[in-house]
Amino acid sequence: AWIEPAEPREAPAFTLDRLNGDAFRLKEHRGEVVILNFWATWCPPCREEIPDFLNMQEDLGDQGVQFVGVALERTPDPQAVRDFADKMNINYPIGLDDGSISQKYGGIQGLPTTFVIGPEGEIRGRIPGRTTEAMLKPALKRLLEETS
Repeated sequence: AWIEPAEPREAPAFTLDRLNGDAFRLKEHRGEVVILNFWATWCPPCREEIPDFLNMQEDLGDQGVQFVGVALERTPDPQAVRDFADKMNINYPIGLDDGSISQKYGGIQGLPTTFVIGPEGEIRGRIPGRTTEAMLKPALKRLLEETS
């Protein structure tokens, strides 16, 4: 279930080195709804939720929704993550965390953990465990309405 923070706090800024060599900078996505997903290739519920994320990125991307995946691998092997991303046809930025991003978000206890960051750059929700399109999409649409 979705956990709303007692009061929205600013999402910590971060730069994620993407697998394709680019960088994803949170601050460049102000005005968008950013879904920050901490995941790993070895985590079954993480793998199960990715197809829903792909659909939502496809459906809502041009309306201002941006998914971003931060992989917390036991052994940071970019090639393994890249192979997985290719196999899943991942259509949003992903990269490996060296621990600094997850620390900024309070340390990630379990995977997957997903944060929803509103258009003003504030954390609007945290979802521990697997999420689904049915659970997330209505909330994203509400957040998008705030921006229009």
